[in-house]
Amino acid sequence: DNGSVVFSGTSQATPHVAGTVALLIAKDGNKSPAEMATALKNLSTKGVVEGLKNGSPDSFLRTPSA
Repeated sequence: DNGSVVFSGTSQATPHVAGTVALLIAKDGNKSPAEMATALKNLSTKGVVEGLKNGSPDSFLRTPSA
């Protein structure tokens, strides 16, 4: 499957981040909140999100495969 769908907003971002955290815990075990934040930032790409509001972190989270 090579299709894609675009979702936006916090109602989509929240489950995306939560699912990514769950996958990281399953793979690497529990981490402190600071360590998990660093791991999420390391999986993110900057400068690719368009139409941002002022103050957006401008990060696109790329979730690793399970």
